[in-house]
Amino acid sequence: MAAPSKLPRGISAYRGRYRVRMDHEGRTVALGMFDTLLDAKAALNIARADAARGLFGDCCTGR
Repeated sequence: MAAPSKLPRGISAYRGRYRVRMDHEGRTVALGMFDTLLDAKAALNIARADAARGLFGDCCTGR
């Protein structure tokens, strides 16, 4: 894994992989661990789009 100089907000390098997290309704939600930066960015973009549409959170926050 070649570490880029700056990762997007919500993505961090962890043990040779990429960890993706997002804040939603005051809570931090872990979206997963990914082998490639491209997969991590895709997961984050999908989750952000779902949150903007109001489709994210029911399964993850226990509400």
